[in-house]
Amino acid sequence: MSSVSYAYKTEADCEEFEGKGQCCKAADGTYHRKAACATLEAAILGDIAAHNNWVSEIERETANYTAKATKLAQIAKTAKGTKDEKATVEAAAKAAEAATWGKNYAAKAKASSLSSWSKLGEITVDFKTNKAKTAIDKKAAAGCTAIKVLAKNAPIKLDSINVGFEVGDRQKEMLNMAIQANGESQMLYLQCRVVTFSGTRMYIKQNGDCCCEDGTVCHKGGTSGGNCKGCEGDACKGHGGFAVRPNGGYGVQRNITEVQFTYQRLSLRKDKTAKIEIWGYKSPLK
Repeated sequence: MSSVSYAYKTEADCEEFEGKGQCCKAADGTYHRKAACATLEAAILGDIAAHNNWVSEIERETANYTAKATKLAQIAKTAKGTKDEKATVEAAAKAAEAATWGKNYAAKAKASSLSSWSKLGEITVDFKTNKAKTAIDKKAAAGCTAIKVLAKNAPIKLDSINVGFEVGDRQKEMLNMAIQANGESQMLYLQCRVVTFSGTRMYIKQNGDCCCEDGTVCHKGGTSGGNCKGCEGDACKGHGGFAVRPNGGYGVQRNITEVQFTYQRLSLRKDKTAKIEIWGYKSPLK
């Protein structure tokens, strides 16, 4: 039975509305129009913006389909006792069933956004020093593509962060970021994808980055005026096209093992310690 126009329960339903050969299958078994495939692939690989866009689109299309089902139900009432009664009642019933499925699917998609973050580690830092590191729960961290820092009992200023991975170079970022008590930092995309170009190993972030055949790393906005959209579009135009997977393009996943950071107490504060938590984002679509 067809669902919202952005997501379909079966391939047949999708092709009925989008056309033969115009559908792709998502990791959760639903079908979508091909225009959505790049966004879905990026979301599955951990692009948070792509995932949020996917959820918003589903909610919007669900509302449209529900309105359509309501309209068909009204038409069925007015057709009672006419030659069109049977056809309109069947169409209304089909639309109502699809709308219900769509609402449930949209609710599940929205809930998945809330469950995508999990705690990877925690530490209580002493303001007598300005450096600390914390081990990471390797099982929880497997597949994470972004992290954020939560300050629990006291505010803190994070100057820099240094992320260690199971293989390859570390990722060092200057933050200069103040986090209030019970607040959180901006999310930091991890250089968690490994690509190989001419025997050289490179590390790229999963927020739309992709590797071109000439070794250029293109970003979501594109380096050539295009729009990468998760290694689609013309982001690598002029750079030899997209590198062949799995050694290029999105590359392969590497997982974090520890986080080091430098910090300081906020001015005018007298806190002696601060409890810090590291949270990681993992796509709920895998």
